[in-house]
Amino acid sequence: MQSARPSRQELRSSFMLPIVITLAIWAAGTLIYLLSPHNFNDIISLLIGLCLFIYLWRWTRQVEMRLRLPVVIFALPSLIGITMGMTRGNVQYTLFGFGITVILLMGQRLLHTPLSYRAAMRYSRQGNDEDALVLLGKAIETRPDFWQSYQLRTLIFLVQGHLMHAERDGKTAVTLNPRSHEAHNILGQVYLAQTAFEEAVMEYETAVSLAPTNVLYAYYLGISLYRNGRFAEAAHALAIATQGSLPTESYDLLAYFYLARALAANNEEAIAAEAYKMMNNFINGLPALEKQYAEQVETPHLSMMKKDLGIIQHFDVG
Repeated sequence: MQSARPSRQELRSSFMLPIVITLAIWAAGTLIYLLSPHNFNDIISLLIGLCLFIYLWRWTRQVEMRLRLPVVIFALPSLIGITMGMTRGNVQYTLFGFGITVILLMGQRLLHTPLSYRAAMRYSRQGNDEDALVLLGKAIETRPDFWQSYQLRTLIFLVQGHLMHAERDGKTAVTLNPRSHEAHNILGQVYLAQTAFEEAVMEYETAVSLAPTNVLYAYYLGISLYRNGRFAEAAHALAIATQGSLPTESYDLLAYFYLARALAANNEEAIAAEAYKMMNNFINGLPALEKQYAEQVETPHLSMMKKDLGIIQHFDVG
């Protein structure tokens, strides 16, 4: 797994560069004031704007050029507004610059997102997956590089139980945008459904590295590790998941259940007993879990989850 964590050199650079820029502007401002006091405001405005532009360009250096250029161009009005506002002492310049940037971003989003994809999103939210799939096919024909279309189609295929199609589109979405934690999450869901647990672990390790504060990814990573027999690592991931805000009580119930099972498998019986006791706090999530499993399309992993549900149903968590 390749970590998204920046290196020490990158951290030092990110910390030192703004300080260096500030000191450079201060020194240059002093020199400009001594040499040309009448043109001080105009020259220092240009200098601040140029330094902000250089910083933005350097800060986005790891982004693909096709994405980097629009980011920098759209940020220019804001940079100019900030510069003018600082030197002229008038916040209207800053607000005007931000306004232009927002308008540019909205226009870019409007033009960048295929209309058929937007319509497919609406149909999907309404539960009309078949029409959504038709529109997503058109969106992909129009924009084969638009990874969100593959991601949404992966989700629909997964819900329908078409796991081979879901895996194909999930891989395409990840290939087109390997920095998207959402894409890795959906592909991880597909691998879990297929009981391809080693592959699921890889996807969720990547998702966690890209979005380390997302405890739902830690939860799924823990499940994948547990299924893969890596109990100590599973307990660690699930412990992290239980410390955050999972979406529903059903998730919390399962998180503590699998945490307890992983701890017990790792011969940590005393801590496992505490985890089992914690399940009682979320037992109200059990009916929703039963309903969810009854309505889902059968997959290899769902069969395993149903067996575990049977254990929870007959388990004395008191």
